[in-house]
Amino acid sequence: MADPPPAAVGGFVAPVAVLTIDESTYGTQLQAKLAKLRELFQEFDPPALEVFESPPSHYRMRAEFTVSQRDGDLHYVMFSRAGGANAGAADAADAAGAADAADADAAAAPLQGALDAGNGGDGEAAPEAEAETKAVEAAEAEAGPAAEVASTSAPAVNGGGGGAAAAGGQASRKRPRKSPRKAAAALAAARAAPQRIRVDTFPVASRQVNELMAVVRQECANNPVLRERLFQANFHTTLAGDALVTLLYHRKLGADWQAAAEALRDVLAATPTSAAAGLRPHVVGRSRKQALLQDCGHVLERLTVNGTAFVQKQVEGSFSQPNAAVCQHMLSWAQDVTRPAAAGGGGAGAASAGAQGAEAAAGGSAPAAAAVDAGAAAAVPASALPSPVASGPAAAASSAAVLPAPEDDLLELYCGNGNFTEFDRIVYISCNPETLHANLRAIAATHRIARFAAFDQFPYTHHLECGVYLTRR
Repeated sequence: MADPPPAAVGGFVAPVAVLTIDESTYGTQLQAKLAKLRELFQEFDPPALEVFESPPSHYRMRAEFTVSQRDGDLHYVMFSRAGGANAGAADAADAAGAADAADADAAAAPLQGALDAGNGGDGEAAPEAEAETKAVEAAEAEAGPAAEVASTSAPAVNGGGGGAAAAGGQASRKRPRKSPRKAAAALAAARAAPQRIRVDTFPVASRQVNELMAVVRQECANNPVLRERLFQANFHTTLAGDALVTLLYHRKLGADWQAAAEALRDVLAATPTSAAAGLRPHVVGRSRKQALLQDCGHVLERLTVNGTAFVQKQVEGSFSQPNAAVCQHMLSWAQDVTRPAAAGGGGAGAASAGAQGAEAAAGGSAPAAAAVDAGAAAAVPASALPSPVASGPAAAASSAAVLPAPEDDLLELYCGNGNFTEFDRIVYISCNPETLHANLRAIAATHRIARFAAFDQFPYTHHLECGVYLTRR
């Protein structure tokens, strides 16, 4: 099948949100990204591109949601950074994916930030929601009744009839009004703020995430102890069937919450995927400066790399590759390309890093590093490793597996003077083809691309990860 011309889109940007997907478009969107990748790298005369596809749906093992309790109804919410109803539906869900691609090292920071933010209500600490609400209120008040008619889709602020009445009373007060043009501009700016998207099912996430979502929503809605001041729910699942749910609160948690959480675990264990795996999902409760772990705060993932199973301990709140199927492809490819180097004197591949990769395997996170054992390090995705991995024999043989951090200037970061020419073989897994392209230009005179791969970590977005195996000319 011939590739279509490069898509007329921006660069390989961090993933945008995907709430609804059409599986029939998977091949088309992937081919557009591949065409763009081939065009970008054609100056290096690379070999045939090896393509590793994602499952077209249910590919994301983790998901995080704001919990809304407006109007007495408890449901999940995500925020779109694109204005308009249609744009919101297309742009809301892998905002978490953007954090994965750009802020892997600081994966725990948003969690603590959300806990520290706080608010006086029963949910929704997201500052985007507050900014949006205030901007819309102000713009509509300035624009007058005509704008109120045009903005019937604006989210309620206080909920219920009382809130609507109060808003109406404020709008009826006499105060200076802006000109219609300025009022319209203010309303347009408000509409450009992040939009609230209700999420009942999430086809991007694993089937197990969807199963757990439904149960958590129902149990929390019906249990006052679980519900009180709950503002966020995070779900972390695995191919192995192990799962963890984190509930975040704006209140201190006590023994009553722990008892309710244990009962919740029993209900979660009866969901299809958990029951089939014979595993009881873990539940973690968090509030400011407090974390209550029911059983433990991690999951055990089992990744198959070229027919060999590896166990990886993934810690709650720390970075892990969200697309486990593509992660397996990435690891298998990295191991495969380093096999010739290993036969020649000791190469160091992502899937053979061993215990040396423990801290790197956790993406530089100290809590995660403490939880990773030698087997887990061997299973870590290459793009999660922030430092070069080279065993003693590998270094002597001038062979290295380069596994990058998110910084743009990788060569400067790892070698100080930007000199990679001391290595005969280099494995480079990149989450940004454009920065990889810039780095390759710096060493194109001494190294060539012997293997070239693309990994569709975030389907239906512009984002594409890739890998190159470089050998000395």
